[in-house]
Amino acid sequence: MVIVASDRGLFRSTDGGERWVALVDNLPAPLEAGPLVPDPSDPERLYAGFAVTPYSELWRRAVDGAAAWRHIDMTSLLGAVALLVLVGVLSVAAVWWLWRHRRAAPIR
Repeated sequence: MVIVASDRGLFRSTDGGERWVALVDNLPAPLEAGPLVPDPSDPERLYAGFAVTPYSELWRRAVDGAAAWRHIDMTSLLGAVALLVLVGVLSVAAVWWLWRHRRAAPIR
């Protein structure tokens, strides 16, 4: 039996590589499998890490270390700004709603 980790997931061949079968067929399509690592206590068991980010990109980020913040793209930055604006608007709406209902409630 041969097992391969690739950018399309994990595959197994029981006929020397003539036919390949996906080992996990319910994973999202762009999931990349990392290196296979045998279990120290059970050599028949293999572990694989999965990531949406390509494995080579993860290594590049690890090597760059502190310089990784320079690689922030505009989409990520705009998403963060949009999230902060949304949280701000919802916070103002919640405070306004509480203030309004506090004024309308009779004091006992």
